[in-house]
Amino acid sequence: MTDRLQLLARIGLGSVAVVLAGVVGFLLFVRVPDGLAELLGVLLTLGVVAVGLRLSASVTDSLFPGYNTAEVAVEGAISRDPGGVGPTSGGVSADEMVACIERADDDDAAEALVLKLNTPGGEVGPSDEIRDAVAAFDGPTVAYTTDLCASGGVWIASGCDELWARDTSQVGSIGVLGLRPNLSGFLEARGVRGYSATERDTRSGL
Repeated sequence: MTDRLQLLARIGLGSVAVVLAGVVGFLLFVRVPDGLAELLGVLLTLGVVAVGLRLSASVTDSLFPGYNTAEVAVEGAISRDPGGVGPTSGGVSADEMVACIERADDDDAAEALVLKLNTPGGEVGPSDEIRDAVAAFDGPTVAYTTDLCASGGVWIASGCDELWARDTSQVGSIGVLGLRPNLSGFLEARGVRGYSATERDTRSGL
């Protein structure tokens, strides 16, 4: 349903609710004889109208929610227990992220899922569980990163239909390539030679 039709439906339901509440309040309270009773009836009628407005707003919100997309943010290191000690402490709980995605999937109004990623990655198992939940979402899924999407974050994004990033965003994996400088040739060419622990022990007389 288009936004215009939803607006018209909201206005229509609200108008009907106000009219019905006003008629009910008038019949229940204003028809009572005596001037004081009529004044009280008018006040009660206004109260019924106010209640009717609140009820109609609740009904229209449930029938025509003002959103059609759910957003879930994965920000920080990913772990099972972010309250623990270690490099992933203070990050995001995989269990909470999975629960958020599943609630969005159960929400009939959420036709699509937007996943905000700003994470260096984290534990393998929890990252994989978030990815599985994203991949199981019934509808289009789009991931976007603000600053950093690495390691487990990239794995989660691979479960989405699309991944969007800024020109300055850092997107990639961590741990695939490592560098270990070897200066032995440089040092030997300048007369510096290292020796093993056995040689060191022998030189020290042990």
